[in-house]
Amino acid sequence: MKNILFQLLSFKTEEEVNGLLNKEKIFHDRKNWKVLGNIENNKGTIESQGINPIKALVEKITNSIDAILIKECRQKNIDPKSQHAPKSIKEALKKFFNIEDSFISLSKDSIDKLASQIYLITENFINKSANIYIIDKGEGQKPEDFKETFLSMGGNKDDIFFTHGRFGIGSFGVLANAGENGYQIILSRKFNGGKWGWTIIRKYFPEGYKHSRYEFFTFQDKIPTLEEGDLTENIKKLITYVFTNATFYDII
Repeated sequence: MKNILFQLLSFKTEEEVNGLLNKEKIFHDRKNWKVLGNIENNKGTIESQGINPIKALVEKITNSIDAILIKECRQKNIDPKSQHAPKSIKEALKKFFNIEDSFISLSKDSIDKLASQIYLITENFINKSANIYIIDKGEGQKPEDFKETFLSMGGNKDDIFFTHGRFGIGSFGVLANAGENGYQIILSRKFNGGKWGWTIIRKYFPEGYKHSRYEFFTFQDKIPTLEEGDLTENIKKLITYVFTNATFYDII
């Protein structure tokens, strides 16, 4: 299973992804595909979020910012949903990063440190389209929590008042702008350790249905996982390649 992920991460075109999904039998089993957001007719809801591709991409970065703020909160042993948590983004920036009114007053080192929390790089930029790979150093998610976080539609940050993306739908707008098949790879683990989880999202027209829908891959009804040792060296190689060749795919 891990070799399939590494192949997906190495691909530069939609056609390569199509080829692998057609080749590997595990992708042919309909039991391994679940409806995104657990909403059968999710196409209309998702694609209505992606009318403007730039705004859709900004939603992804906004989620990365939220993840960083939540991680900082948890590292201070504060429940993000408790009364002790910040009640606004401004309060969170002051509490977690000592930012009073603006970033202008920060030192260059402080700004660089903040900037290093999120990376966005494009690959294969042709005719106003590209592969986009986002890495953030936020809280991350356990594989068993993917379905209620990355793959849910709405509500998982309702009670966290210092985040932007509290409605949990906007970031799906990128799927409507992700080629013909809406491919997106998600790779994540919790910031304090544990297994990595991964999945691929696609737009698909199942036989017997009247419309296409967005769905994500599972294996034996679970998000595929990798042990820390399985991934570390490969990710190091990938990151080295990314930053020396400006090559990226969509990992969160």
